[in-house]
Amino acid sequence: MIVRRAEFKDYEAIKGFMIDFANANPFSGLQQPKHNDVYANRVIDSIRKAGVALVAEAERKIVGMLLAMIQGDMWLPEVKSMREIAWWVDPEHRGSSAGAKLLKEYVGVGDRLVEENIISAYTYNNNIRYGRPFKYAKKRMDTNRN
Repeated sequence: MIVRRAEFKDYEAIKGFMIDFANANPFSGLQQPKHNDVYANRVIDSIRKAGVALVAEAERKIVGMLLAMIQGDMWLPEVKSMREIAWWVDPEHRGSSAGAKLLKEYVGVGDRLVEENIISAYTYNNNIRYGRPFKYAKKRMDTNRN
């Protein structure tokens, strides 16, 4: 099992996972999505350029993905954070190391971006992470308080 950055050749698998991800959503309005391939490819391109698109590969088959975008805060656009958009492992490969390896790589990318002052924080699975140790973003945020 390897985790790597997504490439164009992975787009079909990513789009399939996004449909599975949508269908697993409890909100029925997001289920059974119809998409335009050209638009979907542009979205994945945008994620690769302004965030991170990771895939887990086992025996030359894509078995999972983790997608995240770097965005400015709505009220403080100069404060950038990376937010997980989708984290999905094919049900047949759940219980393998795919999910853990995707998350480990994502946390490593997030930590590096925090250390390089590209982002202040990153999120995953509804948790916020300020880097390891937590001092990086917290220090910057505390100094900006009035």
